[in-house]
Amino acid sequence: MFEINSRDWERHILFRNYLMQHPEVAKQYAELKLKLLDQHQGDREAYQVGKASFIEQIEQQAKLGR
Repeated sequence: MFEINSRDWERHILFRNYLMQHPEVAKQYAELKLKLLDQHQGDREAYQVGKASFIEQIEQQAKLGR
């Protein structure tokens, strides 16, 4: 996974904490993941690319404390 306290580790913790504090966003993320899973069965790269912009938006909101 990630080295503790690395930049990627901190991003994941920030994202996780944001989802825990914003259940409506967590629900949107879960729905997106199910949709992408259905669309990209067996194509992990396409699935990850599909999640990327959502994750980036949430990371930005989390950094801004929104």
